[in-house]
Amino acid sequence: MKKGKFKWWQLLLGLVVVIMVVNLAIGLFVRKEKTAKVEKVYTVVTVKEAPPLTYSGKVEAVRTQILVPTTGKAQSVTVQNGDQVAQGQAVMTTYSQSYEEQATEARQALEKAKRQVAQQERALTQAQNQARNITNEDPSYAEVQNQVTTAQNQVADARAEVSDAQTKLNDLNSRVNGSVLAPFAGNATVEYDKTGQPSVSLSSNELQLTTQISEYDYAKIKVGQAVDAKALATKKQQSTQVNYLAKVPDQASKANDAKYTLTAPLDPGQFMAGQTLTLSFPQTGLAVPITSVKNGAVYVVEDGKARKVNVSGTDSNGSFIVNNGLRKGQKVIAEPDQALKDGKRVKTND
Repeated sequence: MKKGKFKWWQLLLGLVVVIMVVNLAIGLFVRKEKTAKVEKVYTVVTVKEAPPLTYSGKVEAVRTQILVPTTGKAQSVTVQNGDQVAQGQAVMTTYSQSYEEQATEARQALEKAKRQVAQQERALTQAQNQARNITNEDPSYAEVQNQVTTAQNQVADARAEVSDAQTKLNDLNSRVNGSVLAPFAGNATVEYDKTGQPSVSLSSNELQLTTQISEYDYAKIKVGQAVDAKALATKKQQSTQVNYLAKVPDQASKANDAKYTLTAPLDPGQFMAGQTLTLSFPQTGLAVPITSVKNGAVYVVEDGKARKVNVSGTDSNGSFIVNNGLRKGQKVIAEPDQALKDGKRVKTND
């Protein structure tokens, strides 16, 4: 009896398990059928104008130069920090001991040359007096005339030596006590080194924006192209044009990301050196997400159907900049899949 009762419960348990498995299979099949019948909804995006390239930059003087004595040492600085300096204005006076010594030697050489002139002039006078006392019939007439000519040439040579010596002395005197002149107008900053010797840093009044353009954006920017600059601190803005784009990368460039210096003029009345800028470079063309482009084509949705359109362009910061194939305002499928075919009727979220 116990052995037969055990088989009956075992049979009942097996039957229950079979029923559960069948119900599960039926449920999965039904859900799969329902899922298959659900129509996919595609996300669409609107074709828009290409977004501008954006960079950060700074304001700097167009020209900067550190002025120090080229000879000798500084005696005095004639400007103060923050002074506006005119082109050609002296910013410091200088003195050179070396040139002082050379000038002394040149002064002695000049005096010697003057004595030589006096000596030659006396010799010339004597020759001329001798020539006046003889006639051309005198046998020594030709020799005396030659002596006069020789004396005249020696006087001319001596006078030339005086002129050269005077020029050299004047030049040396100007170098003994000189001035350092500003090569352009600008703002002066005075600094002193550890030995107490001064230097004047001159920054031009003309300002420019500067930034570093990535090699990946280089072809999108040209000299003469518009750029909008905005100061972060003051919010002042200016539209200007690129006036310089380097052809050689900056030495600090990293591997696989060369950087090229770009500049454009700025209004000194709106900006000041050192300010941080946001820069915007307008771009031509239309933009769609990179994910919408598959094998050089996108799917445009028109009248509820997907139409395959070939496009050309370039990748840029997560977007595809379209040069040909689309119009502004068209709707394209953001992420086409393999099930999408040309002419297929689709359901979108638009």
